[in-house]
Amino acid sequence: MNLNQFEKTLNFTKLEILEEVKKASSESQKAFETKAKEINEAFEAKAKQIEEAVKDNASRSEVDDLKGQLNAIGNQLDEIQTSQKMANGNQVKSFTDQIQDGLKNNTETLQKLKADKSQNNLIFDVNFDMNTKAAGTMTTANYSGGTVGLSSWDPMFSRIVRRQPFLRQIVNVRPVSSKYVAWAEQANADGGAGATAEGAAKTQADFDIVESNKLVEKITSYIKVSKEALDDIGFLRSEIDTELVELLNLKLDADILGANGTT
Repeated sequence: MNLNQFEKTLNFTKLEILEEVKKASSESQKAFETKAKEINEAFEAKAKQIEEAVKDNASRSEVDDLKGQLNAIGNQLDEIQTSQKMANGNQVKSFTDQIQDGLKNNTETLQKLKADKSQNNLIFDVNFDMNTKAAGTMTTANYSGGTVGLSSWDPMFSRIVRRQPFLRQIVNVRPVSSKYVAWAEQANADGGAGATAEGAAKTQADFDIVESNKLVEKITSYIKVSKEALDDIGFLRSEIDTELVELLNLKLDADILGANGTT
């Protein structure tokens, strides 16, 4: 190939190269594909025969015999695929690789060409006889780049399961705005109620009234979040509010039951 021909080759469009590759599929590759197709069809036919035999309540020995035939066909298919892979391993280099090899082999001539433009004895041996990769059964392994297409999104937000506060439901609750709170409470109850006979004394009861006061304490909790997160995750603000209120109520409930009573 002279210099002008080499320049023409380098100016091939991608479409022209693709067409050349398609035309260059070898006869051996076609033979592989034809044989693999025949064996695959035989495999499917034998599998269908086994399915029909099972439906017709064939004997165990008959079914086992058919399964043995199916395994033999499967082994033939494995062998042809192995041979095909071995053949592909010895395939002709790609057009790009061949051009690169040609450039390496003509390094000295190209250097002379730079000094003397009349030099035109470049030699490139480019072979378009390429084997193409055989098609195979598509599986989920053919999906790449992420898992979104294979996922099912549950729109419901799953919260952590916690117990419900209950002690606050049985104590007096009122708002306060000062440092201390004072109140009067019933204490030291005596006596009670009982059945009374005619003319007998009634059952007496009494109790004390005690004033109490305590220091008010704050119960707090916070979650730090960026403005961008609040903007991008629509339900985040509502879930944060719900979470904080739940944490406060559970802390208050626990203090009603187990605090030391000083505040």
